[in-house]
Amino acid sequence: MVACDGHVWLGSSGREVMSTPVTCLRRREKVGVIVDVLSDTASNHNGFPVVVSRDSERLIGFAQRRELILAISE
Repeated sequence: MVACDGHVWLGSSGREVMSTPVTCLRRREKVGVIVDVLSDTASNHNGFPVVVSRDSERLIGFAQRRELILAISE
């Protein structure tokens, strides 16, 4: 079991449920990068892992597509 910010996932590895390469967002991300990720028609992902930085890919959360759309539309 893996717990991250109150979310629980049961399984032995992320490889079981995730595709590669993983599209991650940084804790502080430029709006243009988020727009590019959401506009990517090759991806139908509804959420994205949030990591500290590109250098330290320590998982700190998860951002849902609809939350990102709402955030950049305001």
